[in-house]
Amino acid sequence: MQIEDYLYGKKLHQPLSKKSEKMDQDEWELLDRQVLGVIRLTLSKNVAHNVAKEKTTEGLMKVLSDMYEKPKQ
Repeated sequence: MQIEDYLYGKKLHQPLSKKSEKMDQDEWELLDRQVLGVIRLTLSKNVAHNVAKEKTTEGLMKVLSDMYEKPKQ
Protein backbone atom coordinates (compact mmCIF):
# COMPACT_ATOMS: atom_id res chain seq x y z
CA MET A 1 0.00 0.00 0.00
CA GLN A 2 2.83 2.42 0.78
CA ILE A 3 4.46 1.66 -2.56
CA GLU A 4 1.22 2.41 -4.37
CA ASP A 5 0.90 5.73 -2.53
CA TYR A 6 4.51 6.58 -3.36
CA LEU A 7 3.98 5.80 -7.06
CA TYR A 8 0.88 8.01 -7.18
CA GLY A 9 2.88 10.79 -5.54
CA LYS A 10 5.55 10.50 -8.22
CA LYS A 11 2.95 10.18 -11.02
CA LEU A 12 4.26 6.70 -11.83
CA HIS A 13 1.04 4.84 -11.03
CA GLN A 14 -0.10 3.97 -14.56
CA PRO A 15 1.61 0.54 -14.73
CA LEU A 16 -0.49 -0.51 -11.74
CA SER A 17 -3.43 -0.61 -14.15
CA LYS A 18 -3.92 -1.38 -17.82
CA LYS A 19 -2.12 0.44 -20.63
CA SER A 20 -4.01 3.39 -22.01
CA GLU A 21 -4.89 3.00 -25.68
CA LYS A 22 -3.51 6.51 -26.23
CA MET A 23 -0.05 5.47 -25.06
CA ASP A 24 2.50 4.09 -27.51
CA GLN A 25 3.78 0.58 -26.65
CA ASP A 26 7.40 1.77 -26.40
CA GLU A 27 6.38 4.55 -23.99
CA TRP A 28 4.42 2.05 -21.92
CA GLU A 29 7.33 -0.39 -21.71
CA LEU A 30 9.70 2.39 -20.62
CA LEU A 31 7.28 3.64 -17.96
CA ASP A 32 6.65 0.09 -16.74
CA ARG A 33 10.40 -0.53 -16.46
CA GLN A 34 10.89 2.74 -14.55
CA VAL A 35 8.17 1.79 -12.08
CA LEU A 36 9.59 -1.71 -11.74
CA GLY A 37 12.95 -0.17 -10.81
CA VAL A 38 11.42 2.20 -8.26
CA ILE A 39 9.58 -0.65 -6.56
CA ARG A 40 12.64 -2.89 -6.48
CA LEU A 41 14.70 -0.12 -4.89
CA THR A 42 12.23 0.07 -2.01
CA LEU A 43 12.43 -3.66 -1.23
CA SER A 44 14.83 -5.31 1.19
CA LYS A 45 17.49 -7.52 -0.39
CA ASN A 46 15.74 -10.70 0.75
CA VAL A 47 12.46 -9.68 -0.86
CA ALA A 48 14.12 -8.23 -3.96
CA HIS A 49 15.80 -11.59 -4.51
CA ASN A 50 12.36 -13.25 -4.71
CA VAL A 51 11.18 -10.90 -7.45
CA ALA A 52 14.40 -10.48 -9.41
CA LYS A 53 13.11 -12.47 -12.41
CA GLU A 54 9.98 -10.37 -12.86
CA LYS A 55 10.03 -8.24 -16.01
CA THR A 56 6.82 -6.23 -15.54
CA THR A 57 5.21 -4.25 -12.76
CA GLU A 58 2.14 -6.45 -13.02
CA GLY A 59 4.22 -9.60 -12.52
CA LEU A 60 6.15 -8.09 -9.63
CA MET A 61 2.99 -6.97 -7.85
CA LYS A 62 1.46 -10.43 -8.29
CA VAL A 63 4.48 -12.09 -6.67
CA LEU A 64 4.46 -9.61 -3.79
CA SER A 65 0.73 -10.10 -3.34
CA ASP A 66 1.15 -13.88 -3.27
CA MET A 67 3.94 -13.54 -0.70
CA TYR A 68 2.24 -11.15 1.70
CA GLU A 69 -1.53 -11.17 1.34
CA LYS A 70 -3.51 -13.51 3.51
CA PRO A 71 -5.56 -16.06 1.58
CA LYS A 72 -9.26 -15.22 1.41
CA GLN A 73 -11.43 -17.58 3.41
